[in-house]
Amino acid sequence: QGEGGKYFQNSPTLPLSHSPTHSGARILLADDNADMRDYVKRLLNKYYYVETVPDGITALAAIRQHPPDLVLTDVMMPGMDGFELLRQLRREPHTREIPIILLSARAGEESRVEGLQAGADDYLVKPFSARELLARVEGNLKMAQMRQEAARREHALRVEAQAAKQELESILTRIDDQFLALDCEWRYVYVNDRVSEVVGMPKEEILGKSIWELFPDTVDSLLYTEVHRAVAEQTIVQFEYFYPRWQRWFENRVYPSADGMSIFIAEITERKQTEAALREQEQFWQNLTNTVPVLLWTALPDGTMDFVSQPWIDYTGMTLEAITQEGWQDLIHPDDFIETLERWTHAMQTGQPYEITHRIKRADGSYHWCISRAVLTRDEQQASVRWVGYAVDIESQKQVEASLLWSEARLKFAQHAAHAGIWDWDMVNDVAVCSEGYYDLHGFDPEPPLTYDRWMAAILEEDQERVDQQIRQTIEQRTELNLEFRVQHPVRGVRWLNAIGQTFYNADGQPIQMSGITLDVTDRKLAEKALRESEERLKISQLAAKTGTWDWNVATGHVFWSEEYYVLYGLDPVTPSTYENWLVTVLEEDREQADQVVRKALEQQQTILNFEFRIRHPVQGVRWFASRSQIFYDTDGQPTRAIGISIDITDRKQAEVEREQLLVRAQTAREQAETANRIKDEFLAVLSHELRSPLNPILGWSKLLLNGKLDATKTIQALQTIERNAKLQAQLIEDLLDVSRILRGKLSLNMTPVNLVSTIEAAIETVQLAAQAKSIQIQTVLDPNLPKVLGDCARLQQVIWNLLSNAVKFTESGGQVEICLECIDSQAQIQVSDTGKGIHSEFLPYVFEYFRQADATTTRKFGGLGLGLAIARHLVELHGGTVRAESLGEEQGATFTVSLPLLKKDKSRKDENNSLPPTPDASPLTGIRVLVVDDEADTRELIAFILEQCGASVTTAASALEALQVLKQTKPDLLLSDIGMPDMDGYMLMRQIRAMQSAQTSKVLAFSEAVPKAIALTAYAGEINQQQALAAGFQHHIAKPVDPDQLVQVIISLLNVKLIQRR
Repeated sequence: QGEGGKYFQNSPTLPLSHSPTHSGARILLADDNADMRDYVKRLLNKYYYVETVPDGITALAAIRQHPPDLVLTDVMMPGMDGFELLRQLRREPHTREIPIILLSARAGEESRVEGLQAGADDYLVKPFSARELLARVEGNLKMAQMRQEAARREHALRVEAQAAKQELESILTRIDDQFLALDCEWRYVYVNDRVSEVVGMPKEEILGKSIWELFPDTVDSLLYTEVHRAVAEQTIVQFEYFYPRWQRWFENRVYPSADGMSIFIAEITERKQTEAALREQEQFWQNLTNTVPVLLWTALPDGTMDFVSQPWIDYTGMTLEAITQEGWQDLIHPDDFIETLERWTHAMQTGQPYEITHRIKRADGSYHWCISRAVLTRDEQQASVRWVGYAVDIESQKQVEASLLWSEARLKFAQHAAHAGIWDWDMVNDVAVCSEGYYDLHGFDPEPPLTYDRWMAAILEEDQERVDQQIRQTIEQRTELNLEFRVQHPVRGVRWLNAIGQTFYNADGQPIQMSGITLDVTDRKLAEKALRESEERLKISQLAAKTGTWDWNVATGHVFWSEEYYVLYGLDPVTPSTYENWLVTVLEEDREQADQVVRKALEQQQTILNFEFRIRHPVQGVRWFASRSQIFYDTDGQPTRAIGISIDITDRKQAEVEREQLLVRAQTAREQAETANRIKDEFLAVLSHELRSPLNPILGWSKLLLNGKLDATKTIQALQTIERNAKLQAQLIEDLLDVSRILRGKLSLNMTPVNLVSTIEAAIETVQLAAQAKSIQIQTVLDPNLPKVLGDCARLQQVIWNLLSNAVKFTESGGQVEICLECIDSQAQIQVSDTGKGIHSEFLPYVFEYFRQADATTTRKFGGLGLGLAIARHLVELHGGTVRAESLGEEQGATFTVSLPLLKKDKSRKDENNSLPPTPDASPLTGIRVLVVDDEADTRELIAFILEQCGASVTTAASALEALQVLKQTKPDLLLSDIGMPDMDGYMLMRQIRAMQSAQTSKVLAFSEAVPKAIALTAYAGEINQQQALAAGFQHHIAKPVDPDQLVQVIISLLNVKLIQRR
């Protein structure tokens, strides 16, 4: 039979302080003792499903087949003992995490350590109580649940991290640009799909290789230089690079870091080609204007000339600067000046084409006839852009004006000749004569002749109706033709074209001819579309990222703020964008520092400036912002321009503050929990020792008495030993109950006048035998004339007994203990001194704390739970006194001093049942009506007696509900109420009275014309209790035990006593 069959405690099942939370858990019990199995199963069946087996082999098979939530196993069993079962379960993955509690009759520390080291979750020593078994089972089930929950949370966090990584890789895969990351050795550590596409190699062949290994022809190139500069300076670098091998342009943005760098690469080959084409077109335009035999000019919508061609300068001898300063009026023949001025003014006012034939002065001073024309160009929204005009010398052709109309139309639009086609449409015969370039733009063959219908058929169907209507409108309104449309080129696909033309009419006003020029504007259209989309994407991204851009011309002071910038700062869109206005938005506490940071960066010629600051948003309040910018300087080192972004980082800042607070709270909580666990473990170890120590002689002598072999002397010795140890256990339990009452605020006192001399003498008698056993002398110095104190005689005797008991316990044999009683500053002072062990200076501040002992080790010399002094301190404080401990150190003795307030002779009762009638001087409360509410009869009678002695008229109530009934019948001047009462506490009583007053403010009150003044009398003496009392409606808070003088003085100060007495 296993060790489980030796013995187990036959005690009834004790009720738990709370029901277990794992009522559905399965428990497997393995024990070869049938009685023990039945006993344990009966205890657990109320809360859990319990399966029992008689040995370890059966237990292992049952667990493998259906793993339980917890295993209880005896250590010693036949076949397979508890340790082997434990090892088997811990080796198998599916049973490794099951909590296992070992049951053993071996109570030694080595046995417990052996069990825990073998992998057991707990070790329970027989005999054990039902409460202990249930508590251990519940605790281990909770710990197992917590471990499972932690494992689930860890798995969830890993899944979230993997999802975030996949999301980032998905984003990088979807972007159009190349993205790659290099380590410090220039090796590829990441590339997106775009890199693989451009390089023409799979990722596996790229990763791990050096960029200079894959592209050796880039060594010592601009790319090589710039990326090395980025690493050396640890700064962001952006540059354009032409790779000869591929004949392609790339824009590179390099972001260095301590581990290497990241590079975004955007291909800009098409953009570069477009820029080159634009430069070529501009040069072509310049060459064209310098070579065509016309005098070309342009002017702003207000008439200010902003361009003249070289032929114009050569012809008139006036440069653009001269015209700007002197005007063009001197060039016009005096006879033609008025008409010229009128027509130009009319054209300026109406926007109609300007045309006139007049004489212009040449550089040699002679006048030649010229025909001058100009048209006002407009953008897509029909807003005026500029005047485009020319003058043609017609001195020799004055008489053949009609024959030169077509040439004049061609010359009018000569500035559009690049990628253009010239056409002339005979509207009467519906036949167009076009240049070779025009046919190429449309993809037409020169034959058959081009008609209006054939031309319209080449236009995309969705544009045809609009184009036809615009042409008809142009003819009817006699305006210039300027329209854009799409054609389907047979080779180049869809192309955008821009047709500009002029309609000519006969003498009857009928249209007869239209001449003009057509340009291919496909590249411009695509560029405009890309620009619009880019700007839209930028706006969306800035709003999403809470980012606003700005551009500061440091030299001129002009600042540009984006729309997003105004939104983020909460600024009115009409607010001028200046550095000063930005500085005003900065929070006043940060303003000076922010200004200094910017000015210091400019003085030190910093190129990168990053800093953080706060602003006050008009709606959202204080917000955190981060500024990221780059500064540019001229050759003299003067700042010229700064561009950057402002980012709202309020959410990040709040998260940082919350994270720090959480870390601090978590650290504090962890330290508190560790301290509490340590103190709890130490206390439980001491409690186990102190409870077991008396149990050993009780059980031993009981066994001997049952054998009936002891003589009379030994029988008396056995009974005395059992009685002494039983009383010791009873005292330990009483200390624990006192602590429980203290912590719950339920420790009550029977307050009466107490003679401390007799109380001390009674306490000395209690410890006299223990002192004599150690040959310790107890010397007394007691003042017999000391006045009484108000208190609980039994509790005060408990305090003095505790101090004397400790003095005797910690004093070596032959030592001395002295107790003195005297009056010091109207206080009764009790001082207990000994010549014993003393107190170490480091432990002295903790001597009155619960469960604290100077020596809590298993080798300690002195027993006890560490509760006596803590209880004594609390009892003394309940009596309105103080207690302190002093010691010069170890082996130098200790002194404990208790101070208690004395009862004044005229206030103390000389007889508990009879008291002298108060004299007129002792009746300060005459005429005052007081209602006393307390569920403790002794306290209620004591308070009533004190107040009646001072002349007050007192009514008492044993509950809050009874007090409400009294208030309906009488009108007291003062309410004295306890807080802790059944059914309705003092706070609820006060709130009920206030509510009744509020409900009856406009009526005659049923219980009183006004709510009486109120004082809370309670054993809850903490600061928070005072705050709660005042918040509930009490005017004052007095902690028990009550000092009569203090109570009377508070009443006098709270009430206008003389006024009430006169009333």
